[in-house]
Amino acid sequence: MGIYPQSDCATTPAGSLKGINMFEMSKEERLVLLALDKCDWEMTETHLALVTGLLREEIQRSVDSLANLGRARQVLDRTETRYVWTSLSSQPIVSNWQEWLSAFCAVFPQFVDGDTLGTVFDSCGVVLLAAIVGGTRDEESISRATMLPVEFVMLVLGMAERRGVLSLDAAFDLQQTIRQRRHDFDEVFQSLDCLKESLWSFCWTPGIEADLCNFRGGRQFGGTIDRWLDQDALDATPGFVM
Repeated sequence: MGIYPQSDCATTPAGSLKGINMFEMSKEERLVLLALDKCDWEMTETHLALVTGLLREEIQRSVDSLANLGRARQVLDRTETRYVWTSLSSQPIVSNWQEWLSAFCAVFPQFVDGDTLGTVFDSCGVVLLAAIVGGTRDEESISRATMLPVEFVMLVLGMAERRGVLSLDAAFDLQQTIRQRRHDFDEVFQSLDCLKESLWSFCWTPGIEADLCNFRGGRQFGGTIDRWLDQDALDATPGFVM
């Protein structure tokens, strides 16, 4: 991993949608998504047609596509169907998500042996993975599940919030992968890799790198200390990991 990873996985933040890769959608889907995002209430097909200028058939196809990606959902009432913009799940998408997370990290250990910065990179990823699979942004819950320091978890979540990383295509793709193929850890790993490279690409600075290293304090997922660190130096200077 380089200091500033670049990848085809990464997408560029755009406007109020906070990072969704609009350029990979059709024109009709972009219009519908923007309309839903800008609106503070549920929209009918009539509303969407007036705002976007699209035909109802185009709106229906677009909404169906967005719903498959987890970006929009239908709200049914007695008279008509309404549509709303959705964010990532705020509920666990795997019931025993802490056990699932441990099983995933046993297959794909979230550290790079002998590489402090690589381990920081992977540790950022496991915080995001816990946030998505657990449907939570509570730093204490994620810290308990990962055994990473709560200050480190807070910094990662703060980075993701400020730059809209959890509104990226990569975040929704990871959520859908877990929902549909949570036992296929290879697929989950690939989706997670895209998301953490997006976080790194959008948020990395020398100062952020130093803070991440300091707050992690040499700890890996599960609480293990980086074995390549000098323990006396670590005890004397918490967070000294470079």
